[in-house]
Amino acid sequence: MNHVSIARRLCAVTVPLLLASNLLTATAGPFQTSTQSQSQSQSQSQSQPASSSRTDRSGSERLGIFVNIGIVLDRLGREFVNPTAGTVSYDGYLAHGGFGRRYLAIRPATAVPGAPVLLLLHPRDESPERMANLTAAGRLAAQQGAWVFMPEAINGDWNDTPGLSGTDDVGFISTLLDTVIPINQLDATRVYVAGYSNGGYMAERLACERADRIAGVATVGAPLRAAAENFCPLTRPMPVVQFHGTADVIVPYAGGEGRPGAVEASNYWAGRAGCAAGAIQITALPNRERNDQTRAVLRRHAGCPSGVDVRLYTIDNGGHTWPGSTYSTYTALLGRTSGDIDATLELWSVLIPYSRTPR
Repeated sequence: MNHVSIARRLCAVTVPLLLASNLLTATAGPFQTSTQSQSQSQSQSQSQPASSSRTDRSGSERLGIFVNIGIVLDRLGREFVNPTAGTVSYDGYLAHGGFGRRYLAIRPATAVPGAPVLLLLHPRDESPERMANLTAAGRLAAQQGAWVFMPEAINGDWNDTPGLSGTDDVGFISTLLDTVIPINQLDATRVYVAGYSNGGYMAERLACERADRIAGVATVGAPLRAAAENFCPLTRPMPVVQFHGTADVIVPYAGGEGRPGAVEASNYWAGRAGCAAGAIQITALPNRERNDQTRAVLRRHAGCPSGVDVRLYTIDNGGHTWPGSTYSTYTALLGRTSGDIDATLELWSVLIPYSRTPR
């Protein structure tokens, strides 16, 4: 999925215009960063002869144009984490695989030992900050005492399939856990991973290859990579929660081109967990938001072993979007966002009872 932010679109359109305006038009002044500097510039131009203000620019003035353009573009493209009361957010950096890797963390303002962990993986071409805002992840830290870590993919793209690229994202995320868990005295048996689209596929790969570290997995718009059974060395069953819209045009609900559909993927995870074949419970969830033109239906596998819960939340008429997000403008071109279910709180409530070892 190629999520392109409004800021990037604006930059792509305005950069050539700004450069042309400031380099080719002698009457245009440099960008101002405050009302005070703007008024000073106006008063100076009024006190100078017209010919002086409209002809030769000094080298420092031309340099100022480029500096101010950089400031404007930086402010347009920068994304900040919306603050959540009772939480603290910070950036962290690790060296792994020859790269400096970054992650964003949101934790409770008052940290206590033994807190659970959620790894939250962003979609392709997006950022940890935008993922935090899209999912309102800070609520888990404020209300549930969880530590939420949002690692950043190289060039915005997770290596979600073995052999797809040489980037060792599994190793990077494992190193992240090795670093943050002991330092902050977090509960290593309650580490969960959730992801959206490309991040969801990466979450599944992490669960497959590091079941010794992951207690449960959740995905949105990412049912299962093609031929996953060939590269999923799952060493133990675990709870799996999935959300998928029937009107998803990016990752079709029914699958296709060798890629399993949402129902097929849910059946796959249930089979790997040892759930009874064909034992399915279907529940229509309350239509809490009638204006979004969606309905949520829970498809839950029964007859599963202890410690396993396999669920598929089908969003009828939903798009390639994160259910319950109030930032639907981020994904407005990707279909409808359901207000009938909050994927962030729902996945957490399903996964948190489970751990890698009996509690």
